[in-house]
Amino acid sequence: MLQQIDLTILQFFTQLGGRRPFFDQLVVLIVANDLVKGGPILAFLWWFWFKPDPAQHSRREIIISCMFAALIAAAASRGLAHAVMIHQRPFLIPGLQISHPMQELWEDKASSFPSDHAALAFALVTGLFLISRKIGLAMGVYALALVGIPRMYLGIHWPSDVLGGVALGIGMAALLSREPIRTGLATPVNRFCDRSPHAFYVLAFFMSFGMMTRFDSARALLKWAETALRAGIAGG
Repeated sequence: MLQQIDLTILQFFTQLGGRRPFFDQLVVLIVANDLVKGGPILAFLWWFWFKPDPAQHSRREIIISCMFAALIAAAASRGLAHAVMIHQRPFLIPGLQISHPMQELWEDKASSFPSDHAALAFALVTGLFLISRKIGLAMGVYALALVGIPRMYLGIHWPSDVLGGVALGIGMAALLSREPIRTGLATPVNRFCDRSPHAFYVLAFFMSFGMMTRFDSARALLKWAETALRAGIAGG
């Protein structure tokens, strides 16, 4: 029954593809565009970081804890995808006849479950929701519309992949944002910020950029270094 629901929802989105090439190109652009997917969410987090408010200290604790949660949720989703084959990506299943060839965007991991995009995005969205329900709900809708649905439309993820990522991100952020935990995570970070703001904001810039791009650039460099090291060892 769950598989049938998964298939029905997926086919609802994928059957819309192939009718308007211009719109299909737009969806592909959105899926590949990190600024669109993560930029507004991180911008709102930094807005609340700097916005003067009587609750600014607790807001900063929430932001820090949810950034930790986003990193952990994204890493956990990738680990699970490599460890357990739960779903094959829909566009790789010939019987579904999905008209969007997505091989050029497909990441090399065994399973499509859960969506690490959704896990990371909704961990951050949870932080926004804890600070402002209105902004958090708006960014939740935004993340679903610009992160989750396009990936189903193109057959990159099943609906349950996206739902699993959403649940993982929200659950991790809800856990780490509990007051005793978030205070423990945030205290050394806030001390570092107060002691060396120039160094803190340089690192914060790279961290924000990494989250927006899911550290793709850094991982590509590390993968190249690993390949070069192995080739050097084998050649030596």
